[in-house]
Amino acid sequence: MGASPSSRKSALLEALRTLILILTAMSVSDLAKACLSTEFDLSRTPLREALREIAGHGYVELTPSRGARVVEMSHTTLRDFFLAALMVYGAILRLAAIHALPGQIDAFKHEQIEFRAALTSSDVATKALADNRFHAIRGDMAGNTSLRPSFHRLLIDYTRISMPLSHVTQRWLPSLPKIIGTGTMRAPDSFALATGAREMGADAILLGTLPYSVPTKRENALSALANDRAANLPVMLYNYPGRMGVNMGGEFLDRVGRLRNFCAIKENSGDIIRVHLLARDYPHIQMSCGMDDQTLEFFA
Repeated sequence: MGASPSSRKSALLEALRTLILILTAMSVSDLAKACLSTEFDLSRTPLREALREIAGHGYVELTPSRGARVVEMSHTTLRDFFLAALMVYGAILRLAAIHALPGQIDAFKHEQIEFRAALTSSDVATKALADNRFHAIRGDMAGNTSLRPSFHRLLIDYTRISMPLSHVTQRWLPSLPKIIGTGTMRAPDSFALATGAREMGADAILLGTLPYSVPTKRENALSALANDRAANLPVMLYNYPGRMGVNMGGEFLDRVGRLRNFCAIKENSGDIIRVHLLARDYPHIQMSCGMDDQTLEFFA
């Protein structure tokens, strides 16, 4: 006995979403070739209905004169994503923490387990889809009808952007050092990223000053030391006082430089005198150039 029409429609919708997310289908013609098959036993009419449905979630765009087209992947997509992602993600996470229901929390824990298991897979698509499901449930937990459409569109772009990056990292990272940044707005989140870097098998972490907090030299050092304890990996410091408002000065370096994990610094202060100071007083900390206009001085 064949599947019911509603079952076939649900399977078709899931197949369309998956094909778009993992970049198997970059156009509607690709979708049609993949889905108008004996697997679904469908004609073009149900496909058009399904396209209209997923258009409401941001997977395809419908235009009166040109019909449906898969949302584009371009430099505009990247720009819009990185401009909006932090604001929308932050709002969703705050609301999810406030409004999550017990059943949603259980589902979230289940997806977390599934996502961790997927990270061990060699299949890039499996990892990307598990990551997408892991994040999507947070949107349900937030329960905000105004934010949900924007969040779902961000997840589509996030998953599609991560696909080629995952292919590259899977191909090349076994032979290259993996340095994971721990920069975030809050200290506990930074510590969690440091712990995650260790669990993911990173070779080192990149550690900067927490933005907007403007910590004292002592507070900045204590935060760096806490990150070191969480990761227990080599640390490359990122000194960018122009953006963070705090310079990783002598007092800071004296505190952290005694530990073997603090072995490098990306110097972006723009102060050439500081470059010479680092080379003279902290020779055990390798320097990396963070200012393009001082590249030659770093080779001196």
